[in-house]
Amino acid sequence: MEKAVPTNGGSFTLRLAVDIAQKAYALERQYHTPLFFYDAEQIMAAATDFFTVFSLLAKQSQVVRIKSDGQQADIVLQLMSEYMEERLQREDASEDTYKLAQDIQTLTQQLVLASLPSDVSLEEQVRQLKEELELSYRKVEFLEKKSRQMKEASWHTGRLKSESQEQKMLRSLKAGKAFERFIGVNQTVLELLALAAKAAKVQSTVLLCGASGTGKELIAEGIHQASPRAQGPLVKINCAAIPENLLESELFGHEKGSFSGAIKRKLGKFELAHCGTIFLDEIGEMELNMQAKLLRVLQNSQFERVGGEETIEVDVRIIAATNQNMERLVKENRFRADLYYRLNVIPIYLPSLTDRKQDIPLLLDHFMKKFSQDLGKKILGIKNEAMEALVNYDWPGNTRELRNIVERMVALTDNSYIGLEDIPACCMAERMKPPDDSIIKAGELFPLAEYEKQIIRAALEKHGSYTAAGKVLGITHKTVAAKAHKYGIDGLDRAE
Repeated sequence: MEKAVPTNGGSFTLRLAVDIAQKAYALERQYHTPLFFYDAEQIMAAATDFFTVFSLLAKQSQVVRIKSDGQQADIVLQLMSEYMEERLQREDASEDTYKLAQDIQTLTQQLVLASLPSDVSLEEQVRQLKEELELSYRKVEFLEKKSRQMKEASWHTGRLKSESQEQKMLRSLKAGKAFERFIGVNQTVLELLALAAKAAKVQSTVLLCGASGTGKELIAEGIHQASPRAQGPLVKINCAAIPENLLESELFGHEKGSFSGAIKRKLGKFELAHCGTIFLDEIGEMELNMQAKLLRVLQNSQFERVGGEETIEVDVRIIAATNQNMERLVKENRFRADLYYRLNVIPIYLPSLTDRKQDIPLLLDHFMKKFSQDLGKKILGIKNEAMEALVNYDWPGNTRELRNIVERMVALTDNSYIGLEDIPACCMAERMKPPDDSIIKAGELFPLAEYEKQIIRAALEKHGSYTAAGKVLGITHKTVAAKAHKYGIDGLDRAE
């Protein structure tokens, strides 16, 4: 028998591995039933071997499976899974090293004594136990050192575990699987997701507002999937991508011979979306004459195909999206006020990436894992200085731009960790603010070459390589190398 235990991104420490092994040992003794763990890669470990268990859990699999074949396996599996789920929820990455060593010593004694045959002398048991303990302490030192090095060298999502009570409350408002693809823990994001979840339960029209690349289409898909219309079609149309003379035919369809090239009847998007949802993207780009026809559909759920006389009635839920200021368009008479009020029943505003900086590390982590798998790369993480540079970038293209940049970095890097040298120059230009010219005005002026020398030296000393220095200064690594050689500062170690 086996049972799956979701990890929920828990922090897997040596403390946790020891506690799990102790619990497994107690259950095995009580019920005379062996316990084993294995992950998605089918790597199995005895539940009482805490070093192997720690290595298994440290892979941070989404699910760890427990297996037992004894007569009371169902009881043992239930007790073990409940204990693990409870521990994973309250696990703290900080460890009391002294108490941990004591627990390891106690557990090791139990396991060694349990494994020794009864005819072994006490002196031999003591000798073997000392050897086991010495080996255990060496393993502890090695694993703790390796864990510290990995955490210091890279950013990891566990750093976002310290949330305020308000954030935890808002997180609980986030809808289920329908909105899982929209990643974020920012308060504004969680509030808009909660609003979208409420909007999904009713049939009212929704207007999604936000800059390009903020995820309006993802929210529209989530609303549809969480709604009673989820079994129906979700039809999408970009109003800005279709010429005005063809948009009416795309929306409402046309009859055969209604215009040149209409060789057969075509169903429009509204007919195709019957009993489902239609997503009208870039609604602010629609021409005024088309707005009047769309208003009729919103009011009466009726329309005629181009060149047709039959009135068609449809049951469609409308979600519209725009990256423009709709109220300003209404004031400028570029968008009908009556249509705007019809669309703006439930407005949802999506923040730009600049307004939710704390979500950038989560998005970077998500896209790095995705593209590492898609491109067959083994990217383990991102260095702290690279993470800082990407978080400080303004991301005018929002999440869409971030996704493209991550794909480029993963595709082109030869390293296990993304560093400054892997970041495109466009994302590095804003890291350094121009110096205050009052400093130069107030002091003595020097030849331009002297300033250039000091800048090149400072960049190399801070960033450690020609490539990284060039990224910050906005020049190529060859130019940095040439300048360093020119000013006699190329004697520094530059490992590329």
